[in-house]
Amino acid sequence: MAVGTEIEYGVNITLRNGAMFCRRRFPPRSQIVCITGRLWVTFDGDREDHVLRAGNWFLPARGARGAIIYAVETSKLAVLKGERVSFGMMLARLLRGRFALRS
Repeated sequence: MAVGTEIEYGVNITLRNGAMFCRRRFPPRSQIVCITGRLWVTFDGDREDHVLRAGNWFLPARGARGAIIYAVETSKLAVLKGERVSFGMMLARLLRGRFALRS
């Protein structure tokens, strides 16, 4: 399980099946993108849980805290600035190097 207080935009994270990624805070206007696999996402105080499949993304509520991201299967996720772009557009930008993801 990865636990921390801060995360930067452009982070690319691979989670094995059953692994958890926990954060107390995300940068303002963060977008959580499921690149591959399937993720279960929950935030403290959010009444709904969210399941993301490859190509899905989620914009947490402003000031969201206490996130837990659980890999239902081996998955890759990215945390990007909260732009509403299609998955195809995001992949095109990744391939052109517009988003420089770090492992």
